[in-house]
Amino acid sequence: MTRLSIATLGTSRLDEVLALQQTVVDSLDAPELFNAESRAYLEDLILHSGMILGAMVGDRLVAYRGAKLILGGNENLGKDIGLPRRELPSVAHFDMIAVHPEFRRKGIAHRLNLQARGYMRREGKRHVLATVSPENTPSIRMFLKLGMRPAALVRKYSGRERYIMHAALEAGARDSPAPG
Repeated sequence: MTRLSIATLGTSRLDEVLALQQTVVDSLDAPELFNAESRAYLEDLILHSGMILGAMVGDRLVAYRGAKLILGGNENLGKDIGLPRRELPSVAHFDMIAVHPEFRRKGIAHRLNLQARGYMRREGKRHVLATVSPENTPSIRMFLKLGMRPAALVRKYSGRERYIMHAALEAGARDSPAPG
């Protein structure tokens, strides 16, 4: 594989992100496991509430990872796992991730996750949370490899069952309760 580079993406690359998202959805045996995002959502993520990291081989976008830092209303997953109210501002979310089918199983998602987690730490976040379908074994393994654990099983995204995965980003953060 040609040298991989990782960089924060701006809105000028949204067409590439959306095209890669569609390629990934089209390649899945169970596309309902992937929560595809709209252009408006991705633009808001880039401009206001977080960032999207892109992995490139040359100029070609082969993977991306979203990270959300500013969480309003009921979208903060910390509420779903029972974090104390005072901890909610210290929550960040791993948002969508996509890797082109030709580039899977090469460690790209893990590299993106590590960089996004570092970004969250630098921004002072103490908890990282994410949602994943209980049927999405590869993504569950990805989160477990990062030290995340299931903290709750809830219905999200039009009633779809999802694990909420959690990891503390620093020693002082509370560990996830055991799933019950």
